[in-house]
Amino acid sequence: MTISSLLRYFAILLLLSKYSEANQTQVPLKVTAECKEASMLFSMEHSGMDVQWEIGSLPLTQRMAMIRGYIMRNIAQHMTLEVPLFSVGYRYEDINLKHFYGSFEVIFRDTETLNISVTKVQRCLFKTHELIVCDPEGVVSVVTSTAMVLPQMDPNRTSLLDSRCRPEETDNNRMLFVFTVDTCGTKSRIDANYVTYENEVVLLQELSPARQPIITRDSDFRLTVRCHYRATAISILPVDSIPRNSLLTPGRGSIVEMRQGKTRKRSRFKAVGSDFIGIVRAKAAVPQAQQLMQDDVAAEPEGEENTAHSKCC
Repeated sequence: MTISSLLRYFAILLLLSKYSEANQTQVPLKVTAECKEASMLFSMEHSGMDVQWEIGSLPLTQRMAMIRGYIMRNIAQHMTLEVPLFSVGYRYEDINLKHFYGSFEVIFRDTETLNISVTKVQRCLFKTHELIVCDPEGVVSVVTSTAMVLPQMDPNRTSLLDSRCRPEETDNNRMLFVFTVDTCGTKSRIDANYVTYENEVVLLQELSPARQPIITRDSDFRLTVRCHYRATAISILPVDSIPRNSLLTPGRGSIVEMRQGKTRKRSRFKAVGSDFIGIVRAKAAVPQAQQLMQDDVAAEPEGEENTAHSKCC
């Protein structure tokens, strides 16, 4: 066999090899997603294609999963990603006292061609318990409960700082407030790193007698609602105020209640996005409440915030 024959032979083998690889990559990805009680589960069947998973604009890595609380599993035939509710990357809509919708998007990219093979968006219905959502449009949604307040109080008698801003919806012991950061008496302040919007959920007390108020049997109930936006996430910074249409990314929050001189942390949620924090806290009218608020801020993991800043979805 001559050298030219050998070269032709190897050229044919190379073409056949490339043709075989091309056929393998043309097999469509099998991607599924399902809703669970408090999470979403994405699954991809292994194929001949090298695939990169992406959340937002960033590749999914073990470090990202660890920081954000995702659960990754790579088993014989499938790779799965479980995303707990209120993790970074969720979007929320249609919030009411019964339920709300959460959606999450995962992109699957061919690492050889860099083309997107599949974009999977899952939308699930979740039950509403207690939550706070501060979205990038500057809309704050808060669901909180008065079930543990003694004496019992009527949620219909609560309001924000502007007493005209009443609950959008109530039941026996819960209320839903929805307001924008430029309404309902919301205050704002700017420091080196954050723009903070703050409002309060208060009880409209009934005094007796009405004309000469002396006695009230109402509970001492007050919640402070705060949304912290990173200053670098604000697109416009006017001198007097920050317009809500300049907010860019959603964040995370917690609920703390203060009543009768005590504080009690009720729940904590990590909501979608990363460049600001939505917080519901008790007003620090007593030293222990002030210390609790300071400790809570100090306890935020630096790695998560620093990483999150570059990982907004």
